[in-house]
Amino acid sequence: MSIDEAKKLVAKLQGEGKLEQAGVICQQILKQDNENVEFLFLLGAICLDLGDYKMAAALTSRAIDLKPNFPEAYNNLGHILDKMRKYKD
Repeated sequence: MSIDEAKKLVAKLQGEGKLEQAGVICQQILKQDNENVEFLFLLGAICLDLGDYKMAAALTSRAIDLKPNFPEAYNNLGHILDKMRKYKD
């Protein structure tokens, strides 16, 4: 499966509420390329939706480290930190 096909499938699964399955695909891509910013971000968003805020924060922060000019990731990180009630740091 190509990266583009994987992105489309992840989006489809997310839309259907099949977050665990979407997460598995993201993890498979990240096993091949652990610095794939898009899939770090997608998996972080999935973790946020599943309530795994610590993992969501770690994945999203890693995406930001790799691509500092990534406004969507900063936005998600703000939501994650709000859910974690982390207002300082």
